[in-house]
This record gives sequence, structure tokens and C-alpha cells, in this order.
Amino acid sequence: MPLFYNHESDEEISVKLQTKELANWIEHLEFVTTEINHLLKLKKELVINKILEKELLDKKEENEVLLSIFYNYRSKVENSIECMDIACDMYYLNQQEIFREQYLFHIREYRVLKAEILA
Repeated sequence: MPLFYNHESDEEISVKLQTKELANWIEHLEFVTTEINHLLKLKKELVINKILEKELLDKKEENEVLLSIFYNYRSKVENSIECMDIACDMYYLNQQEIFREQYLFHIREYRVLKAEILA
């Protein structure tokens, strides 16, 4: 089954790609929240010191903020098909790139912290 169809405009394809990528980010961040909650429950067994516990709680809060931003943005991306000019299209493409960088930075930091906790 093709991902795109001949009748779809460039804008529709772009929105479809942005929406799919955003859904992947949200799914991953939701899992990070679940994972952090499990790590916090296991803190006694893992012998997490207070500094690492604080860093984990801070990362959980950052994760929730990013999730909230992405949830809000998801509804806007779905409406971006209504763009009537290139400036509007570019706004959404630029926002997607900014959010991609934020997402990747957050995940890299979280992986470092998780590795430190599990080491």
C-alpha cells in the first residue's frame, strides 16, 4: 500500500509526513514518561542517589512539558493544510524543524541520564 497517492497535493503530503513524525515523537515521549515512573519506583533497588533522583524528576517534568507542546502542535499541524501561501507553509516546516531539534536533544539527554542510572 503506497504511503502517498497521485491525487494528493504537495501540501497534503507534507502535512501527512509532519503528522506521522509528530505522532512518533509523542508515542516515544509517552513511553519515556512511563519508563521514568518505573525507574522512580525502582529507586531503592537501583540505589539512585539524591542527585540522580532530582535529575530524573527534572527530566520527567521536561518530558511532560515537551509532550504538552507536541499535543498542542498536533492540532495545528492537522489544520496547516488550510495554508494559502508559502509563508504559512514555511512557518509549519520551520516549527517542525525546531521541534525535531528539541525532541532529539531531549532524548539524547534522557538516554545519558538513564545510562548513568543503570550503570
